[in-house]
Amino acid sequence: MRKALIALTLCGILALYVSCDIFGSKPDYYPLSIGSTWNYYAWTIMNTSTAGTPDTVQTLTINTRATKNDKLTSGEDVVQLIKVGTVHIRYPRETTYTVDETCYVRKTDKFVLSYDRKDDSEPDTVLALPLAAGKQWRINQELTAEALKQEDITVAAGTYRNAWKIETRAVSGGNTIIMFQWYADKVGNVQYHSEQSYSGYTFIDHGELISATVK
Repeated sequence: MRKALIALTLCGILALYVSCDIFGSKPDYYPLSIGSTWNYYAWTIMNTSTAGTPDTVQTLTINTRATKNDKLTSGEDVVQLIKVGTVHIRYPRETTYTVDETCYVRKTDKFVLSYDRKDDSEPDTVLALPLAAGKQWRINQELTAEALKQEDITVAAGTYRNAWKIETRAVSGGNTIIMFQWYADKVGNVQYHSEQSYSGYTFIDHGELISATVK
């Protein structure tokens, strides 16, 4: 299930629209302009139930690029996203490896869909539109999501006003895994955070935007 959540982070960077603002334009919480890039830094911290210094067991850097317009096998227009993640595992054995992923995002009036392949017949419904507080949807067979509220948030890349806080839930082995993600207008995903406890250990997963160039 941890792999599923990492995959959501890498290829589930969400896109969404909400109702018109006072100037008549729609906020864009994940711009798909070709040439745009987003850079993230993330880490996993392990806390024990006894006193002691928390251990950082994993770090992750992610570069996401909107590379080109493309088409699915079925003919729908999509944008190709290429994501490169470098994972540095510190425990139980130190190692570093790179993950390359390509996915395709399609926007409609009602949904934002993410496809693993051009012939993918079961895309993830990463967003149900229009977004509103309390709105719920199913991403796939394992994951559900709910839009909670808008709030200001500060990360390494800056301070963003009225970012949408989204809750993602997954059930694994009888346990519910919860992740929170934040999306800022005209920038996209700016932070995610989750805390889960297992057998006396608490794992904190946190990632945030460190820079972005949005065309």
